[in-house]
Amino acid sequence: MHSSATRGAIVLEMGVALLTLFVGLYIALRHVAQDGGMATVHDHQLAVFADHLAHDLENIERPGVQTFLPWFQEVYCLDRRPVEYIMAGNERLDSNHVPTLVVRGREGTCFSFARVEVLYALAPEAATRALLDSGPASGFKDGIVDAYARGALREAFGRLTPTEVLLSNAKQAATLAAKEDLERSLQRHGLTVLEVSVSKPTFSGKYEETISRRKVADQDAFKVNVERTQMLAGRTAILEQARKEKELELERMRETLQSSIRKALRDQELTRYEADRKQSDRSLASGLALAENQAEAQALRVELERSTAALRDQEQTLRASQAAALDQRRRELQLEQAKMRDGQKAELVQTQQGFDEALQGARSAKLAKVLEAELQLAADQREAQVLMEVAQLDAQGFQAQTNAFAAHGVAAVRAALVDKLMGISFEIAPTPHLPTPNQAQAIAYSKPIQ
Repeated sequence: MHSSATRGAIVLEMGVALLTLFVGLYIALRHVAQDGGMATVHDHQLAVFADHLAHDLENIERPGVQTFLPWFQEVYCLDRRPVEYIMAGNERLDSNHVPTLVVRGREGTCFSFARVEVLYALAPEAATRALLDSGPASGFKDGIVDAYARGALREAFGRLTPTEVLLSNAKQAATLAAKEDLERSLQRHGLTVLEVSVSKPTFSGKYEETISRRKVADQDAFKVNVERTQMLAGRTAILEQARKEKELELERMRETLQSSIRKALRDQELTRYEADRKQSDRSLASGLALAENQAEAQALRVELERSTAALRDQEQTLRASQAAALDQRRRELQLEQAKMRDGQKAELVQTQQGFDEALQGARSAKLAKVLEAELQLAADQREAQVLMEVAQLDAQGFQAQTNAFAAHGVAAVRAALVDKLMGISFEIAPTPHLPTPNQAQAIAYSKPIQ
């Protein structure tokens, strides 16, 4: 019993001693570290809890008192308030107040911005990165933004011409591009860009004067456009008034035209009725006349058939009589040809006798031969001419009969044949005189048949 009580007292004493040891050690460490093992995180701060034993870092965004074990743990407080980086003036005051930004544009013209403001701050989720990169306190404010801001702005605005940089849309786009570029550069340092503000660009004196003149010209152009718009509005009103008047006039003309059309349609109906009535009367009269003409044509057709039959009979009779007359005429022509041949032979005998007498009286045999040849040629020509005239007579007689029959019928053929037969005549030329040997031969023949 006594041993158990003694053992309990010993344990209690050891526990109290250990507790006292730990408390004393903690008080000693706080005294040596001079921070008491507690850190206050304000509203404008971020804290990073560093555990050296576990080699771990933890972001603390909640304000308040944070406890830690001195020497083995630490709490680093970082300022999270936005920092303003300004480019203005001609002198460098500190890392966040630097000289004016000057940019060379795409066309080589330089322009500057009187004031450029970059608002940046510590990224809450990247406080640990900022602590490792720039150390505790406000190390991230010393020169990090200055190292990237001027290059990013020059890169973005250097792509614009002086004319484009004056345009609000182009300027805003360049500012946004510079902000995005600067944001990418500061992310590795645990910082973020909140806003980039750029003032109106300025140029050299001559360029500013040119810009001023251009503004005046733009104002004049705007004034001219306003006046032109007013004139167009007045012109539009005039045209609208004229259009309304023309529409009223067109409406009146359309009504007049419709009235004229209705009247014309009524007149057309009346004219069509009158024309139909006249056409009906004409059709009736034409039917009667047609019936009369058909009856008359039938009578004429019967008479024509009778006349045709009589003409056929006369034609057959005429052809028979014509054949007999042609036979008779052929026999007469043969007799006349025989008589002509006998007469020619007698003439040739007389001519031969005269030629013989001429030959006897000729002085040279050569002249006698010439005379004999000429006489023989004359006799042959005379005989050929007689035969040709007989053939022409036969042909003329037959053609005359045919033409007369075709043109005038049977009576005309008969009259033509009689007239042709009565008109045939013959004339025999006298016997030529033989020339003397000293004279040229002259033989003349008259036309025997007319």
